[in-house]
Amino acid sequence: PASIVAVVYAECGRTLALADRLPQARDRLLKALTVFDLIPSGGDDAIRQQLAAARASLARVHRRSGHLPDAQSQYLEALQLYANLPLSEDLSGLIGEFCEVLAEAGAETFPVSVPPVLCELAEERFGEGSDMHLRALRDVADACISVGKRAIAAPALSARARLLRSACQGGGRGLVGGRGGRGGSRRSPAAMLSADAEAAEEEAAEALEEAVAGKLEDGDLEGAIAAWAEALQFREAVDPDSELVESMRASLAALRQAAAAQADRGDGGASDAAEDEDADGRITEVCTAWEEHSEQPQGAGSHAGAPTADETREVSEEEAEEASARGKPAATTRPGMLSGPSSGLRPAWAQP
Repeated sequence: PASIVAVVYAECGRTLALADRLPQARDRLLKALTVFDLIPSGGDDAIRQQLAAARASLARVHRRSGHLPDAQSQYLEALQLYANLPLSEDLSGLIGEFCEVLAEAGAETFPVSVPPVLCELAEERFGEGSDMHLRALRDVADACISVGKRAIAAPALSARARLLRSACQGGGRGLVGGRGGRGGSRRSPAAMLSADAEAAEEEAAEALEEAVAGKLEDGDLEGAIAAWAEALQFREAVDPDSELVESMRASLAALRQAAAAQADRGDGGASDAAEDEDADGRITEVCTAWEEHSEQPQGAGSHAGAPTADETREVSEEEAEEASARGKPAATTRPGMLSGPSSGLRPAWAQP
């Protein structure tokens, strides 16, 4: 039968790979895949499991041979097969291997659409908050961070932080694994679990703050507000009374004021040329102040690149005085970038 021939070819390929005879291993595995395709309707679950394992083995051979694009393609094929099979621990390991290959390929070829798909697959198959789910979130985030795309890791890190905090509040029932979700099967003591949650919240906040910069540069003010608000929630969970949190609250208020002003102008609100010129001038001033602030060393209790509460109030007070002199209500301030380390670029809506 074709199924037996295919399995024999696959086993020969894996044996050759163990012997470091990669070209011969690739040949046998490709023959196995060809024979698997001859099986009517793809066979039963056992046959499809063998097919998925053969594709995973071929992916590993491509990886060891340095053919990373071919490896990525085979890993994706294997993941699609495993996604439609009964749950297997092989899927968890395969997600981790795929993330490693994505990181090895580098930033230029990194597929930004893949991380959220992997996170969704892990949650659906492993169950929300399970050890394998947390491990997959960690693997996805590590792949993004290793290629310098921390902002793309923000959703995975945020989900992981929320799950760990929820486990703390629930006494850690049902959650296993140590720091980073990579531990064994023993339960973490309450103190260690709390430390894991705080570290995860800190890491998630940093990723979200970095994501804000890109959203502002793209003109996505609503997206920037959502990311900044979520980062603030994580910071508040760690230390709600810190100067950093106070500064972030002021920055969030400024972002929301900017969104309101943008909405008013988008609705065709009445404005004259002088008011538009004044608004553009204030945007330029705030962006310039932001750039100067982001170049300063990060001080204790302050967030790099985030305007302080005093700075935000100072701008508002100056605008109020100018508006009072003109006999008009003060216009809402539209701030510059209000996130982590800045590239010096202004958001699209604040370009001169």
